[in-house]
Amino acid sequence: IKVSHPTLGTWEKIIKLNPDDTKDIVVNFNRKVKVTIAAFDEKGFPLNADIIIDDEPTGKTTPADIKARVGIRRLALNLDGYESPKVVQEIFIDKNEKNKHTIIMNKAN
Repeated sequence: IKVSHPTLGTWEKIIKLNPDDTKDIVVNFNRKVKVTIAAFDEKGFPLNADIIIDDEPTGKTTPADIKARVGIRRLALNLDGYESPKVVQEIFIDKNEKNKHTIIMNKAN
């Protein structure tokens, strides 16, 4: 199932139903849920990287719990001297998910 809002984003999930089953699904794009974000270097040491969600700085650094809207969000981390394997990663946030994301960052060349 894919639900899109023109300004608040997209929510997409695989739902399994048995024949003759029905299920009500409500997607509230204004709902914010807790998301835990952590960053480590390639040796496993924790890093304090700036957390950016949907191109907006959160004002928090890893590791941190933040509140973010449900749906598919763009996560970026910024720390001088480091880079993440993907500059921006898409993450899925939902009230029924674990919402824990760990990023491994490499020293910049």
